[in-house]
Amino acid sequence: METLKKSLERIKSLKKRTKIILGIILIIVIIILIPILKPKNPTYETGIVERGDVIEEVSANGTVQATDEIDLRFKTSGTIERILVKVNDQVKKGAYLVSLDSGTIYSQYLQAQASYNQAKAKLDQLLAGTSSAEIKVAEQVLENARIALDDAKDKAENDLSRDYSSALVYLVSASNKCNKALTDLDDIEKSYFYDSSAITKTFKEKKGQAEEVFYGITISNTKGAQELAETAIDDPTHANIDLALSKMWTALQKTSDALEYTKTAMSDPSLRSTVSTTDKTTVNTDATDIDTAFTNINTSQTNIADQKITNQININTAESTYNKAKVDLDEMLAPPRGVDIAVYQADVDRYKANLTEYSKKLSDASIIAPFDGTIAKIDAKIGEVVNANEKVIVSLISPEGLQLETDVPETDISKVSLIDLVTITLDALPEESFPGEILEIDSSKTLIDGVVYYKVRILFENDDQKIRSGMSGDATIQTDKKINVIQVPQRAVITKNNQKIVRVLNGDKIEERKVVTGLRGSKGEIEIISGLIEGEKIITFMKNGNK
Repeated sequence: METLKKSLERIKSLKKRTKIILGIILIIVIIILIPILKPKNPTYETGIVERGDVIEEVSANGTVQATDEIDLRFKTSGTIERILVKVNDQVKKGAYLVSLDSGTIYSQYLQAQASYNQAKAKLDQLLAGTSSAEIKVAEQVLENARIALDDAKDKAENDLSRDYSSALVYLVSASNKCNKALTDLDDIEKSYFYDSSAITKTFKEKKGQAEEVFYGITISNTKGAQELAETAIDDPTHANIDLALSKMWTALQKTSDALEYTKTAMSDPSLRSTVSTTDKTTVNTDATDIDTAFTNINTSQTNIADQKITNQININTAESTYNKAKVDLDEMLAPPRGVDIAVYQADVDRYKANLTEYSKKLSDASIIAPFDGTIAKIDAKIGEVVNANEKVIVSLISPEGLQLETDVPETDISKVSLIDLVTITLDALPEESFPGEILEIDSSKTLIDGVVYYKVRILFENDDQKIRSGMSGDATIQTDKKINVIQVPQRAVITKNNQKIVRVLNGDKIEERKVVTGLRGSKGEIEIISGLIEGEKIITFMKNGNK
């Protein structure tokens, strides 16, 4: 009986332990399942809405080749106004070779620049929304106006320098012709005007007046036109050239007066029979040459004076734009509405297109030497009307020139233009980069492994002895650039219901914000035209099965 009682107590004790063990197991299972069953918060990466430059680039690889001779064409249509070189001339890189009449285009460019600046300022002010942001926008507009003013001044200086360069050429020619004419008059004097007659006295007076102006007066140490021309050649400042032109104008006038009197005197009955045909021809030829030189000098002075007036008008226009931008700095605008943004953006796009068009036409109105070389051919006449890319105007030889011939795929070729900035890196010189200039974009396609490409030839802007023909390299072409704009990583922008969305993080809450995007950068950034404010926190990547 006692044994049975002990057995029952052991059974009760075993059941109690089992319950405790099962309870412990249940607690452990619950602890394990809680984090598994608990709803998970999404994990994500974040970023900040920032301002910066958005740059679109196209990359292409190619091979370095020698540039023996290149043909230069006008990239726009117009009337040839200046031909500044001759065949066999040695020219330096950047020298102006042939120019079209660009006065109308430049006026249109200034008008387009002013319109674009105004439209961009209004849009930026509309999007800013706060006083501080508005001030930043207005300051940028002011900076753009300052750059436009600097560009106007630079163009004015370049145009005036071209006129002075032409004047210097005419000065040299006029000095030579004047010196020859006065030398010939010395010979004429010895042959016919050696007596004390009134005709001889007048001849000597007129010849002496011409010599005083041209050679100068030794006694009073007054410089003549010849010496002033030589000074202008040695030190071609505008002041030296102006002084030489003025003196040469007078010298040519006096020399022409002396030659005309000589022709009249030779026809006098007292001398007519003694004057040789050769001497008459010499005097007539000198008179014609002096008249031509006088016309050229007079034209040079007129061109310089007219250019100064044109420059002042253009600079005044740019200054007006600059002054208006300063006034606009303090203006305030209401927060933007979607409809207002669309209207202002349309204006900006329209004026930007006009500005780009006139800027390109302006740069295309001159043929400029892309490197040091020799003029091999000129096929142009002043006053000739030429069409864009129709014919070769100048051929330039440079046996030392190098170019990178690249293949750009058809998906990118529409973005590339002749005015784009280019940076070249070579496989053999990986630590260095070289600036380049696009010389030519082939209009015909090239098939490589079934893919359509277009050849783009890029000239190395600077000579570098380390670059060799046959080297392979890559060209990075900057096709577009937006300065100081709102930008985010491209991966932050998603498409939802055919609309572009950026997820904005406000504390623990996620807000889906509609945005209007602009230029896509080559480094993964994208311009935000509207919808975000600088400094906002955004989601760039979400792990929970989302982007």
